[in-house]
Amino acid sequence: MIDPAIETHYGTGYERSRLFPGGQPSLEFVRSMELLERLLPAPPARLLDVGGGPGAYAVPLARRRYRVHLVDPVPLHVDQARQASGAGPAARFTAALGDARELAEPDASQDAVLLFGPLYHLTRAGQRRQALAQARRVLAPGGRLLAMAVSRFASLLDGLYADWLDDPVFGPIVDQDLADGQHRNPDPVGRPQFFTTAYFHAPRLLRQESGRRKTRKEALRSLKRKISDAIFARLQADARQAAAARTKGPGGQPGNDSDSSAASSHPERQLFGPATPGPDTTIRPRTTADTPSPQEPTSKKTRPAT
Repeated sequence: MIDPAIETHYGTGYERSRLFPGGQPSLEFVRSMELLERLLPAPPARLLDVGGGPGAYAVPLARRRYRVHLVDPVPLHVDQARQASGAGPAARFTAALGDARELAEPDASQDAVLLFGPLYHLTRAGQRRQALAQARRVLAPGGRLLAMAVSRFASLLDGLYADWLDDPVFGPIVDQDLADGQHRNPDPVGRPQFFTTAYFHAPRLLRQESGRRKTRKEALRSLKRKISDAIFARLQADARQAAAARTKGPGGQPGNDSDSSAASSHPERQLFGPATPGPDTTIRPRTTADTPSPQEPTSKKTRPAT
């Protein structure tokens, strides 16, 4: 049901404290809770936490009066989640073993579904699509699906932050992540900080897999980029054509570099006029002789006497 490397990694029990280093909530946890508070339907909505681990999010959501059921494929996580649920009446929720690809819940039985784990631990696209389809199946009409993925650049950023990029084990991991997103740790026992078997998404591929349409803002940004690219390509073509025209005269003969020949062949100069002002448009500094003296007002035309 689960990749042995993943089960071994989480079987160490480290996930219980990962989001609370030193007993303090991590940035990941704080930011995720902000998004959940903003996007989830109001309690007491029915919430299915798929891949919910030891209950890091199930506990605070249950305290907010959500009716939470947690599903996870790791037995230790389910045991830890049940322990967390029994810590106090305000945090009560249920937990069971389960697989994101084959949920036991009935159709349209949930107001919200969390996928905080399956999309990066299911390493094949077909598996991820299956998990998304199952989540949509159990959602009630108008329900919310909230999913989490790991960025394709996560290992690179971790390496820069922790100074691991020169590590002979970590360097190849980064190269593979950037190439195809398939994250593998060749030394899971000795170097557990390098994570475990996973798939790291590029944003475009995540949008394709999830079937999410672009927002209006994203569509406008994409259109602007296409227009900019088309204009730039046209300018490049015009510049190449102008450069070729400057090097060849009529009949394929070499031309000269005078302003007149350049102006006749250069598209920008044809559009905006000659490169230098002509005789009738010469710009010259204004002198005092051009300026009427204050004591000598300018003459005015008078009508001829009749």
